[in-house]
Amino acid sequence: MVKYVFCTTIILFLLLGNISCSFSKALTGSVTEEDYLGVNKVVDYLTGNPISNAKVSIPSEGVSVRTDHKGAFNLNTSISSPTIMSVKAQGYKPFSFTVTKDKVLKPMIIGMVQKAHNEIIIDQELRHLGDNSYSVRSANASDFSIESSGYRFFKRFFVGKAPQNRIFVLKIGSIIGLDTRLAKRLRQNRINSVSTPTEIFINSRKVGEININGDNQEINISSEYIKQNSYNYITIETGQNEELKGKIETDYDDIEFMNLILEIR
Repeated sequence: MVKYVFCTTIILFLLLGNISCSFSKALTGSVTEEDYLGVNKVVDYLTGNPISNAKVSIPSEGVSVRTDHKGAFNLNTSISSPTIMSVKAQGYKPFSFTVTKDKVLKPMIIGMVQKAHNEIIIDQELRHLGDNSYSVRSANASDFSIESSGYRFFKRFFVGKAPQNRIFVLKIGSIIGLDTRLAKRLRQNRINSVSTPTEIFINSRKVGEININGDNQEINISSEYIKQNSYNYITIETGQNEELKGKIETDYDDIEFMNLILEIR
């Protein structure tokens, strides 16, 4: 009997003014906890067949293992607060999700979805934005281990010719560390000061904001923002302390995110 299906409620405030609430979908992958199996496994989401040699890691802890021929793995680690777990396998879309201490201690069955022709993997590394200055009471701060690369992430990616009347959707696999007003109201952080949302730009045009910590968040992008048969550029800028924004002593929100995928639907 499947006891628990892992999915994260998503709230997005987009530039276009609409608010969406959804759940992790089959297209992204899934995680279940099963008491009777007593073992962690990585399997094909559709067939249930084990996936061998998949890389399962907790990047912030520097922990990484490979699955055996039965898809089984053991991380042999513990965490103190929510952090990002990553799963990668040849031929499959990279999958990340936020795990807690309790989830790491329980057996997990991780279902992965094969890569599709309508998906562009922009980036699949763990990224840390900010100024490396944050309160120990900030959201997930105890799990930050890699150095910040600055307050802005920038990368280019190629988009071919897409069929007419298709929409583009940017998916952020996982993000932690946001200290926005909404994150505070949802009790995702424990500090008094708050930061502005993380902003997303495509080809220098703002397409959306992220206000909460979570997995599989989506931003719809107008086709006019995407250059087809050409390279495009994504920029992600972390928020700033609202009280210090625009001042000399600007304080940037320290965040970590993983897996950026553009889907053409």
